[in-house]
Amino acid sequence: GAEFDVYERYARDVFSPNCREILNNLLSKREVFQHKLQTAGHGFKEAVKYYMPKLLLGPVYHALQYFDQMKLLHRLSPLEEDKESLEQVEGLLRPLQVELEKMVSSHSANVPKRKPSETGGIRFNSHASRQVALRKVQELQRLVDGFEVKDIGQCCNEFICGKLCMANNLIDLLFKKLH
Repeated sequence: GAEFDVYERYARDVFSPNCREILNNLLSKREVFQHKLQTAGHGFKEAVKYYMPKLLLGPVYHALQYFDQMKLLHRLSPLEEDKESLEQVEGLLRPLQVELEKMVSSHSANVPKRKPSETGGIRFNSHASRQVALRKVQELQRLVDGFEVKDIGQCCNEFICGKLCMANNLIDLLFKKLH
């Protein structure tokens, strides 16, 4: 269970008032957006300001999702030996689970609620949903007169990944300030 201890430290950092203060200070500095995020486009600073706190909670929700999935595995496991192993793991990780849930509930006024996709739902059939999304993108491409790009899906992916890389740079900056 020691490899999961990082989640508790991370949650303490993210829920600390110091984290929000550092994020706000970074966002108020012109040089951060002029040099690091200059090509991000109009409204990106505001998007970072409002979405970054929720994105920072992703790893905390991810850890909580592990606990939900372990309960599901325990319930669905047909073998008694597997159930015993899962009970042992749950026992080892229970203190972390309690601590994370306590942090989330004590900050519930400031913390966005978990979406159904973040509450332990295991994704099934992601390939089918990706295919549907690709068909929709291709249909949009056909509807735009004179649109000559061969692979619009790749262009969209590069656009989104580019923005995420910029957001990752900002997250790195934030954590350098925290530590």
